[in-house]
This record gives sequence, C-alpha cells and structure tokens, in this order.
Amino acid sequence: MTDPVMTDPVMTDRALFDNGVNHATNGRWLPMLRDFCAIPIGSTYFTPAERQIDRWWSLYPEDLLVATETFVAEGNGGCPVVEVSAAE
Repeated sequence: MTDPVMTDPVMTDRALFDNGVNHATNGRWLPMLRDFCAIPIGSTYFTPAERQIDRWWSLYPEDLLVATETFVAEGNGGCPVVEVSAAE
C-alpha cells in the first residue's frame, strides 16, 4: 500500500490531520509525524494537531522521541507542530 501523502502533492490539511491520527492510532509514529509536520502553521488543523501531539507525548514519550529523532535524521528539518508543543 502506498502512502497517499507521498503520492498526492495537493494533500489537504484535513487529510494530513486525519491520516496522522490514523497512523498514531495504529502506533505508526513516524508516518504520523510526517503528516502532522506537513500541516502549515496557519492551518485550522495546526492547533488540533498540536493538542493531539501533546496528549500523545504524555502517554508515549519514548515512542515520539524516537520518531522525532528519526524524522530529523531523515533530513526533514524541523517540525512546527512538535516545536510549538515542546516549547510549552
């Protein structure tokens, strides 16, 4: 199965959010980060994504830390949703 985010360059913010939630529900933290990190700061889905990551971070800190480190190591740069959440 191909990840729709990687095949559809015009993925909507809602689709990114929904896909990210689906990935996280199934314990796929890195794909969740890829989706959530693609949501722009000005999007109406940015704050819900930020809140969701905050909840998950309190429940699965080790998993999210590994996913975040892997995301950065892949050369993706920063992730505004995680950076805003971590700063609070």
